[in-house]
Amino acid sequence: PDILCLQETKVRDSEFPHTMFHRLGYDHVIICGQPMHHGVAIASKVPMREEIRLDWEANGVARHNGVRLGCGIRLGNA
Repeated sequence: PDILCLQETKVRDSEFPHTMFHRLGYDHVIICGQPMHHGVAIASKVPMREEIRLDWEANGVARHNGVRLGCGIRLGNA
């Protein structure tokens, strides 16, 4: 797939395994990490822009991230 939406990454942004995804051709990665539980990431082979993070419950939990793709499509990962 050109784009992967990952759930339950369970790591801080700095601990995300970027190298592994880059080796597979996913050169664009957007992360909303959280240790121990939750955490989401989008890994893409196509450019992404306009990172979006929503906290619907206003509790600081990393359960959503989104982007706008170069073609204009908005992609949400929740």
